[in-house]
Amino acid sequence: MASLKAQLAGVPAEPFVFGTSPGGLQALSVLLIGVAATLWTRRRVER
Repeated sequence: MASLKAQLAGVPAEPFVFGTSPGGLQALSVLLIGVAATLWTRRRVER
């Protein structure tokens, strides 16, 4: 999660674009949900 924040901090234009366009905000939320689901399933598989 820290690396994701570092990437967003390195690209100041991205959060601004996502914050101003509802389509971008929806895409960002879908992306975050996809990443969370991937990490969750990967953790389940490792056990």
